[in-house]
Amino acid sequence: MPLMNINLVSQKLYNYTVGFLILLIAFVIGTFFPSDYIKEELRRKTINEIKSIGIFEPKIINQSNLDFINSTTKCINYLNLDLDKDEQIPTILILAQAVVESNYGTSRLALEAQNLFGIRIWSKEGVLPHRVHPDSNWRIRVFKSKCQSVKYYINLLNTSHHYTEFRKIRQYNKDPVILAKTLNKFSSSQDYTNEIIRNINHLRLRYGK
Repeated sequence: MPLMNINLVSQKLYNYTVGFLILLIAFVIGTFFPSDYIKEELRRKTINEIKSIGIFEPKIINQSNLDFINSTTKCINYLNLDLDKDEQIPTILILAQAVVESNYGTSRLALEAQNLFGIRIWSKEGVLPHRVHPDSNWRIRVFKSKCQSVKYYINLLNTSHHYTEFRKIRQYNKDPVILAKTLNKFSSSQDYTNEIIRNINHLRLRYGK
């Protein structure tokens, strides 16, 4: 296994171990706490936190819209373990773009390329979208998993010169609606940012995100 992968796994195991120990302590305290209500609340929260932690990358599923939202959120939380706070992107913004680009993970490109964001690769080693000429010099990038496409998307927003404004605003304002207005270069659609904002508002109302 390459050294980088070993270090990454070691760091993840360390994070999970520390987190698990903290949760275990809270669980034990809750067990012996005199208040039954507080004890049960602590126990419930501890169990939920333990269930949400996984050593392996979460799988994004699309059996229903809610399944997609919940599983993609787990993927985002998993990826955030390796990011500094100032590198993280509001979860609801990622979800809104994934919904718009992949129709809750059910689009052809999400299914065939594991690509939730329509991310391109400038070669012919990818999936050819419908209505794109076969001689075109780009394709849709193929990922090993949908969660890996989320990772690539996060890195894209954190490094590409197209999203310099996004990063500047994020330094002092993490409002997903404000940040969405800087993503007009993600799509050629004139209404793209408005569509993202509409979906942010929908996710807040429908799923309490």
